[in-house]
Amino acid sequence: TTMSGGVGFSMSAEAEMDPDFQSGIALMKDKEYSQAAEILSGVLQKFVDQYGELAVECSEIYYQYGLALLREFEAKEDAEGGPDVFGQSVPKQVPTGKEEGGGEGASGEGAAL
Repeated sequence: TTMSGGVGFSMSAEAEMDPDFQSGIALMKDKEYSQAAEILSGVLQKFVDQYGELAVECSEIYYQYGLALLREFEAKEDAEGGPDVFGQSVPKQVPTGKEEGGGEGASGEGAAL
């Protein structure tokens, strides 16, 4: 399984099977970032307690939790008409080398930050 960001890391089976983790991911897809961050925070704490702070089993949860926090902040800034989170020095689309639709290619299609 790969991370939903398409980076290609392996997700731990424990995280993938955790119903709260799946709820958090579903909320992210629905753009309910604040609720997703809250749920993923609880999942992360549970996994840290069970496996340890630096355990590979926690990596996907750290990633998704951080992404939820970032998206929540971006949504708040967009709603308030504030500046882009990363400023103008970082483009909104970053070339990933993958075509949209998940296929691999060298077209340089970008992934939204």
